[in-house]
Amino acid sequence: MSEHQYYEFQAVDKVLSEQQKKEISQLSSRVQLTSRKAIFIYNYSDFRGRPEEVLEKYFDAMFYIANWGTIQLMLKFPKSLVNLQDLEKYCDGENVRIILNLKSAILNIEFDNEEGFGWIEDDGYLDSLINIRKEILEQDYRVLYLAWLRIIEEQDLEYSEIEPPIPPGLNKLSSALNSFVELFEIDEHLLKVAAKNSQNKTNLSQQQIEKAIGQIPRPECNKMLLKLSQGDLSVEAELHQRILQIVDNSPSLISGQRTSQHLFELAQSERIKEQQALQKQAEARRINRLEALASQENQVWQNIEELISKKQSKPYDEAVKLLSQLHDLAIYQDKESFFQDKINDLYQRYSRRPGLLNRLKKRGLNRK
Repeated sequence: MSEHQYYEFQAVDKVLSEQQKKEISQLSSRVQLTSRKAIFIYNYSDFRGRPEEVLEKYFDAMFYIANWGTIQLMLKFPKSLVNLQDLEKYCDGENVRIILNLKSAILNIEFDNEEGFGWIEDDGYLDSLINIRKEILEQDYRVLYLAWLRIIEEQDLEYSEIEPPIPPGLNKLSSALNSFVELFEIDEHLLKVAAKNSQNKTNLSQQQIEKAIGQIPRPECNKMLLKLSQGDLSVEAELHQRILQIVDNSPSLISGQRTSQHLFELAQSERIKEQQALQKQAEARRINRLEALASQENQVWQNIEELISKKQSKPYDEAVKLLSQLHDLAIYQDKESFFQDKINDLYQRYSRRPGLLNRLKKRGLNRK
């Protein structure tokens, strides 16, 4: 399997200047570059810059995936717009960590899949994830809790730790978070049991928003409008946080009380329940098929005789397939002796049809 690496950067708060685009182009002649996005794809070679430095200087988000199993999401925030103490509660310093720079904080989420990813599409992964940055700026930390679930999957089962604060809305993820779950392979059963202690996510009403905006001092509004006129879209997050302060409606976090080991046990129980339910559904479908077959049994035996009479391979295959279904029906109806008499009769009447008899034996429909 050849080496294949995919890097995607996006600028959210400000578009790239022509000078910045020129500097980025110097990193690779094959870069796919727009005023907000840069994609680098490598086979048998590597990125010439340091991704963290490129992100810090030009962009707000980066996604990286390599077919040998590494997957990484980096999100850059203005320091003034994130609560570092809240973010640190979900970090382990290895798979999830905060990188501090002069004016920014970068959230780095990175995991390695030992089995690799095989084929990798080169098509805008970050588009499906980019709204996670906005969610974090709105104090929505669901992605961090999801990353913690991924962390504990890699731990020794004998090791156990208390879960971090449980954010609201784990039971109803955004499209960006669903993409994160899929790409970072978050265990669905672990997520399901974890979400049971998560409150519903509530949104501010239009009336609350309008009332809060009216309470923001004019000089503060002017400052935000000036930023917006200069193309700084981070003002959206700044305004949202200001509204939350006024309304006093910051997302409520529930203190974690369950251990990772307990969550694993609950997830395993959930898997067993799901498997039992699927088996029950499969058995119900099987019985329905057998009941339908029972109403047509005589006609099926006639069809088998007609297929055998053609003395051809494909009709033989179809005849034996029907016989196998009738065998299942006989077991269900407790009429195996009747069915066996029918099979013995076929062996006797068609003893000179090796093609048919070999097919019967391969299906386990033997003469007795």
